Amino acid sequence: MVDFKKGGYPFVLFLLLAILLRVFSFSPLVIDHDESTYLVIADALLQGKIYLQDVIDTKPIGIFGIYAAMLKLFGKTIWATRLMACIFIAATAFMLSRIQMKQLQNKTASIFTGVVYIFMVSLFSRWGISPNTEIYFNFFNCAAIFLLLYHNTWLSAISAGVFIGLAFHTKYVAAADAAALFCFLIIRSFQEKSVIKLIKEKLLYAAFGFLIVTLTVVYYFLQNNAWDAFTYYTFRVTGNYSSSTSLSDSLRFLADYFLRFLPVTVIIFLVARSNEFQKHASRLFLYFWLILDLLIIIIPGKYFEHYFIQLMPVSSLLAGMIFLTRYGQAFSHHIKLPLFKTSTALLIALILFFHHKSFVQKPELLKDITSFMQKEVKSNERIYTANANHILYFLLNKESPTPYIHSSLLWNDKHRKTLQLDGILEIDKIREKNPDYILWSLSDQNQEMQSRLFENYAVVREFNGKLVLYRRQF
Repeated sequence: MVDFKKGGYPFVLFLLLAILLRVFSFSPLVIDHDESTYLVIADALLQGKIYLQDVIDTKPIGIFGIYAAMLKLFGKTIWATRLMACIFIAATAFMLSRIQMKQLQNKTASIFTGVVYIFMVSLFSRWGISPNTEIYFNFFNCAAIFLLLYHNTWLSAISAGVFIGLAFHTKYVAAADAAALFCFLIIRSFQEKSVIKLIKEKLLYAAFGFLIVTLTVVYYFLQNNAWDAFTYYTFRVTGNYSSSTSLSDSLRFLADYFLRFLPVTVIIFLVARSNEFQKHASRLFLYFWLILDLLIIIIPGKYFEHYFIQLMPVSSLLAGMIFLTRYGQAFSHHIKLPLFKTSTALLIALILFFHHKSFVQKPELLKDITSFMQKEVKSNERIYTANANHILYFLLNKESPTPYIHSSLLWNDKHRKTLQLDGILEIDKIREKNPDYILWSLSDQNQEMQSRLFENYAVVREFNGKLVLYRRQF
């Protein structure tokens, strides 16, 4: 049995499990183009570029700060981003285990909760293997929840506020988790007639911690004369995004999550209908957390699978509550049986088999392209990756000729409309930089922009009928 008095032991256990389950994901150069964007922009920030001015994306600055710190610590390497994701996942699992330990006083339940989270976030490429923003803000929010729920010092409240600020400025939807926590704390304080005490001893200090982070972000943009850009991309661009989705689309999206993780869904269902859980003090908070996360995932109408990573911490906590119920004793007995241990080992082996097939055995065209361009492109020559792999800026130590790093911002009609970009004007700005090479992913995207871009360029090489490298003709 795990001894929680040895505080670091569960974290080491969780870290080793996270690395084991995700080890083959260290191999590919790209799992997700968002990760590529984080790396390219973070590297640019370390070179003195200003976010939303010299390099542009639609996400808050926090995620790029995290990646910049990682690059500063480990140097320019892809594997470090995957390792950092494992560390954050293990830290989140540890926070969840501590929260569960406070709720149930059950060591098995607490470890089970952390393990469930690690498995959920380490199974599927688009549901957690790719290091997306949710991997990072989940830790910040779980740390804040643990501090505000179970500690009563002014320092813990300020620290919680800082964590909430870090989560919020990593991705704004992270506010749903904090909203659930504050709703619960306020309702509980009304029930206990301690509203003033809550405000004085926790909320004011937490607000101060949140302001520390927020004012730091504000100072960065003011200091760099980028305040107008910050307000434009934070409010105007975010407000420009629109989506027309149907109820059936939303239900299919939800069903994909709950059926994909069916064992966890079944356990949550058993917990939710148990009398023991209905009487438990944390029930209201966990319901708030689950409902607000579901709303923040569904309402925007943009159905990307990685959004559901935000739901995994509360799903893991609810699953761990099985040990509170009448099923708990039988469950505790079964997880100690050799059959259960053997089944778990087989599950891990199966996960590793499919990950090896997906991330190691599967040919990665980008590796061939990178190898060719490292030999072909001189150190003083410029490249433009157009609608292809913008991670090449990072891998080849090149600067993008456009501030719009993620290719979809410029080459996707919807994004151009949202950002109010004139595609032809942006292409002309790129051509003014005279990129020596252009990499193009074969598609039918905006023929007029394509024609303008490739004037005076000739094909150097085609890669597997999917990508074409062009060279400027003098």
